[in-house]
Amino acid sequence: FHVGVTRERLTKVSCLGWGDDDPARKDNVYGCPYANQSALFQTSGGNICRCNVFWKVWAHGERAQWLGENLSLFMDSWAGQPFVIKAPGQADITTLPDFLHLLPEPMRASTGHGNSHGFLTHEFIAALVGDREPAVDVYESLAMTAPGIVAMDSTRKGGEQLAVPSFDRA
Repeated sequence: FHVGVTRERLTKVSCLGWGDDDPARKDNVYGCPYANQSALFQTSGGNICRCNVFWKVWAHGERAQWLGENLSLFMDSWAGQPFVIKAPGQADITTLPDFLHLLPEPMRASTGHGNSHGFLTHEFIAALVGDREPAVDVYESLAMTAPGIVAMDSTRKGGEQLAVPSFDRA
């Protein structure tokens, strides 16, 4: 989310992982023995971003929070955290707005991940039809994907801080 919202790039990462002898972790397609990982990234804007992947904890689904100087957003979770957007001097926003009505009728489907799949698909098709670059182009896609690959390398190296390569236009 950080890259897509801020357009910053994740430039460095240190990641630690934990795993037990769960058979599901043996010989998986990713070669990843870790059930849980926590990565701390540095951004091109001098900010930090923490990403956790915890498959083996007593919690269901996803949980996310974005904490900023002027606004914080807390995603609802199975554990009871309600959805809320908090900003100084403003009333809390406690209902996630529904934007499905903005999509063409055939694409209005609840898909999980905040119903993002229809919007991503619509943007890609609109870019093709309009002969323009999509908002999430190859450069944004690489900026969102490469950091996770490097984080996995950091985990394998005991949490060593590693540089995340940039694939942006020169």
